[in-house]
Amino acid sequence: MIKSWLNLLRVRQYYKNLLIFVPLFFGKVSIDAYVLGFVGFIMLCMYSSSGYILNDLIDYKRDKIHKEKKERPLASGVISRRLALLVMLSIVIISSAISYSLGWFFFLCGFGLFVNMTLYSLFFKNIAIADLHFISFNYVLRAASGVFLGTSVLSPWLIFLIFIVALFLGTGKRKADLILLGEKSKQHKRVYHVYTEKFLDWLAIVLLGVLFMSYILYSFMAHGSKFMITIPFFSFIILRYLYLVTEGDVVARKTEYFFKDKQLLIPFIGWVLTSLIALYFI
Repeated sequence: MIKSWLNLLRVRQYYKNLLIFVPLFFGKVSIDAYVLGFVGFIMLCMYSSSGYILNDLIDYKRDKIHKEKKERPLASGVISRRLALLVMLSIVIISSAISYSLGWFFFLCGFGLFVNMTLYSLFFKNIAIADLHFISFNYVLRAASGVFLGTSVLSPWLIFLIFIVALFLGTGKRKADLILLGEKSKQHKRVYHVYTEKFLDWLAIVLLGVLFMSYILYSFMAHGSKFMITIPFFSFIILRYLYLVTEGDVVARKTEYFFKDKQLLIPFIGWVLTSLIALYFI
């Protein structure tokens, strides 16, 4: 049962909320600011868990025909839908009360994350292109919440980059899902009546070009030429991910497994280290 609850809350997806620390890291704030950021991270995890529970409540019938999602707690019947609904409402109330104490704008970002996930689950997951934008906006809200804790300065370039990265990852996930599910994909999500492998391939290529050029411009304009030492690591990461998408690899469908791919993990560590050196030591 513990494992089932962890799956229902999507604890494995909490890494996405680490985006709250991105503006703190690039804003070169003091160590004390990260304490407040950690509290904010916990709140985002609670909000996102609520959104995931709601999504499973809505999709439990479709999940039963998915090769992987049929094992989810609600789809398999391990946890009752009534209990899951009660837990979801309790988490939203508690996280909202704590988030409000952290500041009005942080509360708007945190609660906005739950609202956006709700709108996606109820309506926009069935509208092609719009679904990708709503998912990407979740990432923007996670990053912006770190800014609105009052500990760093908003960088439009950084927020734009996060949005494009999220679009790119979402496109890759849908391509990998098409490869995995085949004809059954249309039964799982209505958007797969619109999305085709050819269209997603073109979309991924366009987003890859925008992402690469945007990162180069951000590196130079926001941090100067010193930050351009991170570009080789960044380019390798996104090209490696594109390859995994074309192969239908599990990492493309579940990005939390990226650590299992050494050709993603090693350059990511290199990117983090070079970013740290460029921002704080050069």
